[in-house]
Amino acid sequence: LRSIYLVLLVKYEDVQQYGLDVILKPFISDLKELHSSGLTFTSGGAVRNAQVFVLCVCGDNLSMNRLGGFSCCFSQGRVCRFCMAASKSLLEVTTEDSCALRSAQAHEQHLQAIAINPIANKKLYGVTERSILLELPYFDVTRQLPPDLMHDILEGGFECILRQVLKALVQGGTLAYSDLDYIASFEYGWNDKKNKPVAMNRSFLTSKANLKGTASEKWCLLRLLGLILGDLVPEGDADWELYLQFREIVDIVFATVIPCEYLPYLETTVQTFLVDFAQRYGAAAITPKMHYLVHYARLIRELGPLPQFWSMRFEAKHQYFKSLASRVKNFRNITRTLSTRHQLMLSHQLKEFSFDSDLVTPSGKPVEQSALPPCAQGVLPLSARQVSRASLDHREYRCGTVLVKPSQDAEPHFCRVEALYVAERKLFILIELLTNEGFDRHRFCYQVRKSSELKLVKAEEDDTLHCALDLYNESEVVPRWEVL
Repeated sequence: LRSIYLVLLVKYEDVQQYGLDVILKPFISDLKELHSSGLTFTSGGAVRNAQVFVLCVCGDNLSMNRLGGFSCCFSQGRVCRFCMAASKSLLEVTTEDSCALRSAQAHEQHLQAIAINPIANKKLYGVTERSILLELPYFDVTRQLPPDLMHDILEGGFECILRQVLKALVQGGTLAYSDLDYIASFEYGWNDKKNKPVAMNRSFLTSKANLKGTASEKWCLLRLLGLILGDLVPEGDADWELYLQFREIVDIVFATVIPCEYLPYLETTVQTFLVDFAQRYGAAAITPKMHYLVHYARLIRELGPLPQFWSMRFEAKHQYFKSLASRVKNFRNITRTLSTRHQLMLSHQLKEFSFDSDLVTPSGKPVEQSALPPCAQGVLPLSARQVSRASLDHREYRCGTVLVKPSQDAEPHFCRVEALYVAERKLFILIELLTNEGFDRHRFCYQVRKSSELKLVKAEEDDTLHCALDLYNESEVVPRWEVL
C-alpha cells in the first residue's frame, strides 16, 4: 500500500456538477508534459532520458465506463466497453470471433455520430462522450481500460454462479440447506482463517440477496468450496461440473505468470463454460461480468496477467480514507483533511523507508547444534535462534505453512515449513519436501504426502512462488492460482 500514491480526492457531488474533464484536466496536462519532456535519471554514471506513456487506467466497471465515455448502464443496451455486445444477446457471443470488437478507429466514428445525433446514437453505440483520456498520446480507451478481476469475478460472476449451482443442488436433493452451515463450521487453516467466509444465509439462494463478505472472503470460499462440500456431491454432477469449469478459469486468469500457449485453452474453456451455463440455467443467467471472460485471453496477451490491474489493493488503500473520514467528524472540507493526513503519513513512511530486507521475528530460543537435523548441522551459525514465525519483506512464514516451489515439470512441487531459524539477520527455513500424488479435480486440490526428506534453505535465496497455503487433512493443498 505504501507504493500507491495519492493524486487527488474529489467529492462525488463535484464530479456531478463540473464533470470529469474539468477535474482531471490538470492531471492529464501533467501526464502530457511528462510524455513530451520525458523522465531524466542517472544510471551507471550516465544521465538518461526515458519517454513516459500511460499503459492503462484501472478501476471497477462503472468507473472505467464513465471515464472512457461509455454507457454506464449494465442492464440494457451496449454493456461492454470491449465489444458491441448487447445485453439481450450475450449468449450469442461466447468467443471473440463472434464479437464486433471496438477499436480506436471505430470509436472515433461513434464519437462523430453522437455529435450529429446524440439521442439516437448514444444508445446505438453505447458511447456517451469523448473521454479526456484520449488527449493522452497513443491512448486507446477500447484497449487500455482492463477488466477488474476483483469486481468481475469475486464480487460478480462467482456470486451468480454460486447461487445457481447451490440452488440446483439443494432443489435436486443432493444438498440440504443445513449443509451450507459447513461453510462457517469448516476448520480453516491458519493462512486462510484471516479471510474466513461469513455464514451463508438461506435468503442468498431463495431470493436475490447478495453474498455477504469481503472480496478476500469470497475468494477464500471460491478456493475451498471443493473441500467444504465436495464430499457431499457425487462425481460427475452436472451442476458441480459448472463450478469446476469456472474454478479452472479463475485459476488461470488469477495466475501471475501465464505462458502464451495457455491462452487458446482459456478461450475454449470460457466458451464451453458459457454455453453449458446458459443451457443449464437459461440464457438470462449470463451477466455482463460473465461476458467479460470472453475478452480475457486477448487482454492478457496484450497487457499481461490481469491481477496486476485489479482493484484489490486500491480498495485496501481506500479503506484508510473511509475509516479516517468516519473518525475525524469533519464535514466542512473533508477532502483537504484526508489528503493532508495521508501526506503526513506518507512523509513518516518515507523517512523510515529502507531498501534493506525487513525481517521481523519474535525473540526465539537458542539452538543446540546437536539437536538439529543432519541437513542443518554445520550450516547454521552458532548464534542461530529458533522462532515460531517470521515476516520477511512482508511475506509471512510460519511452521506448518506450505510453500510452492517452481519446477520444470507439469506439476508443482510442494514443501512444508518444519522450523524457522534466525542468525545474523538472515532467515533460514527447514522444509520437508512433499510428494505430489496428483490433482483431485472434484475437490479441486492437490493430493500430497510427506516424504521425510528435509532441506535447509535461505529465505533470501529461496525462489518460492508464494507461501500462504495450508495443508488440509494432512494431505490436501489448494493453491491460490494455477501454478504455471
